[in-house]
Amino acid sequence: MMQQSAPEEFGAYIGIDWADQPHYVSLRDANSQEVKHYKLEQKPEVLSQWVNELQQRFPGQRVAVALEQTGGALIYALMSYEVSSCGSSMSVTIVAPWR
Repeated sequence: MMQQSAPEEFGAYIGIDWADQPHYVSLRDANSQEVKHYKLEQKPEVLSQWVNELQQRFPGQRVAVALEQTGGALIYALMSYEVSSCGSSMSVTIVAPWR
């Protein structure tokens, strides 16, 4: 019989709607039910600053990221950061009803 492993813990859960301008982000700290919503500009330095803030806020913790893309620059940029070690992408048609 195969044993199931315990679910992995994350410091935060993040959903990103990466559009032309601006980009919408929803973040829920794992220790809270509150979801914070904010916007990010499409600039490499803004993304870098945002990831640095996540690293400071959730030191040594993994962050779960779901985004509305199946490929592209954002996915590759996030993969270069240790904090975004878990990711998932979704098709636009899947998330459309929740907009």
